[in-house]
Amino acid sequence: MAARREDDAAAEKAERAVLRGDRRPKRNVLAKVGIGLVALLALGTAALARQPRPPALPASCDRPSFALASPAKQSRPLAYTMVGPEEKRYMLALNTSGFVRDAGGAWRPVTLPGRPRDQVVYVGDEPMTGCRRSGVLNLPVPLGEHVVTMYELPPTGSAVEVARQTVEVVAPDEDDLEVPR
Repeated sequence: MAARREDDAAAEKAERAVLRGDRRPKRNVLAKVGIGLVALLALGTAALARQPRPPALPASCDRPSFALASPAKQSRPLAYTMVGPEEKRYMLALNTSGFVRDAGGAWRPVTLPGRPRDQVVYVGDEPMTGCRRSGVLNLPVPLGEHVVTMYELPPTGSAVEVARQTVEVVAPDEDDLEVPR
């Protein structure tokens, strides 16, 4: 009974406020959500614009190979495209001489002689779909020449090198160092 009196009193107070013109501002949740989505879309578009485009390499289900975008800038993403037979697994790696399986069956990189372990970077071991895959390889490595190698990862046995190229990592341009506003 007391709760009902409180509800009635609150309703009467709100009605008097409306009659006096003291309306509370409406909270339009949809407008706020819409503004938030527009802001996220703008940020996402800006981030995608800074991502390098993958190199054009036509799909090939016969012979595995890869292409890298250029230039390769230090501490910036380097776009790549790999092609090869459907459903096979491939790994693209920087500064490795191979991959071996550990006791749990996971692939582990073997560092190129003369390179520190922290200069090894590798991506992907997903099955090839549509005989083509693109992505980015980050380059947290020093300036200079580095070796990029594509390996086939068979279900059993050792990784097989299928393609290799040398890439020159250069300093980023000043506009690459600017923080977008």
